[in-house]
Amino acid sequence: MTTPFIKKYGRKWVVTPEITELDAASVRRFKEAMAEVVNTADQVVLNMEYVQFVDSCGLGALLGVRKVIEGRNGSVVLVGITEQVRTLFRLVKMEKVFTIHETLTDAGIIHDEDKETD
Repeated sequence: MTTPFIKKYGRKWVVTPEITELDAASVRRFKEAMAEVVNTADQVVLNMEYVQFVDSCGLGALLGVRKVIEGRNGSVVLVGITEQVRTLFRLVKMEKVFTIHETLTDAGIIHDEDKETD
């Protein structure tokens, strides 16, 4: 996995992992790539638009990100979940654990008005 595409909009970090599968084979690289975000950001919007498959290891990695960030009174929001991943989330009740939005705009990221920050 390449480093996730990261943009900062004020206090919100938008992270787009450039992977199609978040599974046992990729979860270690995902965690390594997410380390800066997990250790720094308080408001994370995780754009899952490229992710087509998530297994139990991937779910664990997402829950780990959430646990650390929300442990600092931060928030993690998921956007752009594919239908296949949404079906899994419904089956394992992850829609009750994560806040999920369809688009970045729905998550409060409005590209025309928000300016990316360093």
